[in-house]
Amino acid sequence: MVVAEEPQRLHVVFFPLMAAGHMIPILDMAKIFATHHVKTTIVTTPLNAPTFTKPLESYKNVGPSIDIEIIPFDSKEAGLPEGVENFEQFTSDEMAMRLVKATEMLQESLEKVIEKH
Repeated sequence: MVVAEEPQRLHVVFFPLMAAGHMIPILDMAKIFATHHVKTTIVTTPLNAPTFTKPLESYKNVGPSIDIEIIPFDSKEAGLPEGVENFEQFTSDEMAMRLVKATEMLQESLEKVIEKH
């Protein structure tokens, strides 16, 4: 008896730069992939999650699901004020560099999400 394996479904994982000019287009691209039956996941940080979750609340009634994975963001460890997780929130070049550093610190969490999927 031969048991046929279910074909593996393509899975696209998006991790946009934490700025509206990147996150909003990623949301649009994720919707396009999802409508073509591609499993789609967007990875983001806690305070950036509403950029995706709010628009997807109304989308889930009309389109295929898009998963959101939220990874921890430690503003304090990067030397940022609490609540700063987005390039629109910085007020100096120094803060921008710290946000870049904080983004680099997300590598391990992002790798875990990719391994999980």
